[in-house]
Amino acid sequence: MRRVELYSGVVVLVLLAATCHSQPRYWIALNFDVTFRKDGVALVKALLHPFTLEGESLYGNATIEEELREAQNLTVDEIALMFANNPKTLRYRVVEELHRDDEAVVYCDVYGYGTFEELRGAYTITVLIYLNTSEFVEVSDSVVIVKVRDSYTSRDPRSWIDVLRVSFERGVLLEYSWLPSTANGPAVTAEDRLVWENLNERDAPDFYIFKLR
Repeated sequence: MRRVELYSGVVVLVLLAATCHSQPRYWIALNFDVTFRKDGVALVKALLHPFTLEGESLYGNATIEEELREAQNLTVDEIALMFANNPKTLRYRVVEELHRDDEAVVYCDVYGYGTFEELRGAYTITVLIYLNTSEFVEVSDSVVIVKVRDSYTSRDPRSWIDVLRVSFERGVLLEYSWLPSTANGPAVTAEDRLVWENLNERDAPDFYIFKLR
């Protein structure tokens, strides 16, 4: 029997596996790349990297890779929950099924020392979100306000997104903020790019808010 749940610690997601082979518990570091386009859609790419409680990478483990593939629909729902309270109310499309990317790098404080480690390789999945179907979007005149929720910490305050990279087609971003205001702001700010690096749940925003044209 395999149980999937959010867990306390340094990562956003935990898979608890209990099989006849005594599969050990492991964690998954999760980074997100979100791109807002001028045509009113957001392209969301999730990058997952599993590792043991001791911080040892499990990327490439055949058993865990199969479990992640079987759990693809769960991952898609978690992406949809960033933009809606119910995935069924949101229009979206899976652009790339879950697959390995040996060149990708995922960042996570796997040891709990307050510093990010580079984890080579990621299981990635990409989903296109139609923002006009999101209940977290408000439109006023020519300005669009989009709230992106941390769908992990919203369901379990002991979990969070490790790294969120947000990019915008040129001229789209007007302003940005986050909630709660006591959480950390972006570690990287550029005209068309923002990066949040969240070492713990306290520092991680519950909502990332963007005012777009």
